[in-house]
Amino acid sequence: FFTRIFLAFWAAIVLIAACAAAVTAIDFAAAPDRPATVIRAANDDPARQTRKFGVLAAWTGAAAVVGPLLGGALADVVTWRAVFAVSATLALVACVALRGAQGATEPTNQPLFPPQLFKTRNCLAANVATFGLYFGVFGLPFAIVIYLQEVLGYSALTASLVILPLSIMMFFAAPFAKLSPRWGSKRLVAIGPMVAAAGAGCLAWPLGLPLWVAVLIGTALFGLGVAIAVSPLTQAAVAGVGESCAGAASAFNHAVVRAAGLAGIGLLGYLMGTASEPSLDAFRTAMSACCVVGASC
Repeated sequence: FFTRIFLAFWAAIVLIAACAAAVTAIDFAAAPDRPATVIRAANDDPARQTRKFGVLAAWTGAAAVVGPLLGGALADVVTWRAVFAVSATLALVACVALRGAQGATEPTNQPLFPPQLFKTRNCLAANVATFGLYFGVFGLPFAIVIYLQEVLGYSALTASLVILPLSIMMFFAAPFAKLSPRWGSKRLVAIGPMVAAAGAGCLAWPLGLPLWVAVLIGTALFGLGVAIAVSPLTQAAVAGVGESCAGAASAFNHAVVRAAGLAGIGLLGYLMGTASEPSLDAFRTAMSACCVVGASC
């Protein structure tokens, strides 16, 4: 983790940035127990697991609120490299705190991709839906920030304020998780992506709304859709397999999230840059792609 932060801090050329990305991939692959695995091991009841996954998503939303604001302020006032310096400091504090909280685990011989991951319908379907949601979670804010800064000329801090509704809506993941036993996970998983796709559609086709209104409504709807579906999706992806495969299922789900982020930023960034320079038409094309991917998955 610290190696990739160091490389990112000094990234001045594409090669160094690529090395940082490669180390990031190794970091995610080699990391031990994921939070989802720990939650599953500590809670046997599926309903309780779903609620805990909602709490985890809410904390993720809290980080997503603070991160862009702090990053935008540092980029405007100091330098964009300062963002990685702060990340390294926070990571060091977290590592020290977790050192005493997590006990040692015995190594076991397990296949990298247990066949059960691909034979369990709920696990596979949940990961496909997860890909569609997180394609937009990473790609949609990236495209919005590029448009606001490169086309409209807003500062990094101002652009980060615009995407706050998406992050704030993640706080509702925990309350929606409590509805899972009553409404059923399948219903929440079906509703969530549709609401998220509607949010991306509002950005692509604002129907005469002012830009700021369309962005605020669109990001809020997208975040609401993610909050509705994220807890039952995570529960299905991790808890739908046997105990011996729980760690691999959590790691696979985490890898799907990262792959979706890579695809979202790559594809939407490409669509934003297909013209000679970013434009409103390119932005709407990117949002249309986000809507289609979110709805189809």
